[in-house]
Amino acid sequence: MLFSDDMETDRGWQVEHEATSGRWQRAEPRGTWLGAIPVQPDEDASPTGRLAFVTGNAGTMPRDDDVDAGTTRLVSPLLDASSFVSLELRYARWLYREGPATAPEDASGLIVEVSDDGGESWVLVEVAAEDVGGWIEVHRDLDPLVVPAERLRLRVSAVDLTRDYDRIVEAALDEVVIEGFELVCD
Repeated sequence: MLFSDDMETDRGWQVEHEATSGRWQRAEPRGTWLGAIPVQPDEDASPTGRLAFVTGNAGTMPRDDDVDAGTTRLVSPLLDASSFVSLELRYARWLYREGPATAPEDASGLIVEVSDDGGESWVLVEVAAEDVGGWIEVHRDLDPLVVPAERLRLRVSAVDLTRDYDRIVEAALDEVVIEGFELVCD
């Protein structure tokens, strides 16, 4: 296994924040609801843990600390995958996005990318734009996307490019695993 993070300990993720609110943070999720609809999770995705990365975890109402007017990015530490082949990425993600985008400049959602050059360039893994929150497990084969290299990185971006502060965008990430077959030379 190359990398496994249940978010219970700090493994060196970095936050790049350009939005006005909703910064990624590693915390015990504080759930919010719109009526009976979950907007932000009230627990992490793992059966035994309690922490996850969540966007904006302050307040008790859905609009209190969601992503607004920009992007907040979560970037993994550098991973040395040079001795691996057949890489697979698994993670649990949450996205609640209120309302459809009416124009490209109103884009909102969750973008997952991978880099094999330390973040100089990025390759798209997934774009999520569903409107209803809930933990979703994702499995992706990385072989067609990147070459296993010494400077592998993962980036997860929560985006709300609208200037409409009434739109809600909440995201969470947990249980990240990158694995493959490790080549051992004797």
